[in-house]
Amino acid sequence: MLITVKYFASLRETLTIERELLELSGEQSIRSVRSAILAKHPQLSDILDTCKTARNRNIVSLPDEAVADGDEIVLLPPMSGG
Repeated sequence: MLITVKYFASLRETLTIERELLELSGEQSIRSVRSAILAKHPQLSDILDTCKTARNRNIVSLPDEAVADGDEIVLLPPMSGG
């Protein structure tokens, strides 16, 4: 399966990329996709746990939600502002 992963804010700054294609095999969940991202980008270990995840423009609340071929996964780090 091939999914698109988009990175915002501090994630984008850390990786110096806005998006990437991630190829995964077998059945996948939000939890397994996040694990695959962390395995590929261990430098995200400090921030990934604080990020919300969206699948196809919807915030995901269940980490075991299934992911399908062609899905777009967005990682949203905490934002601050005034």
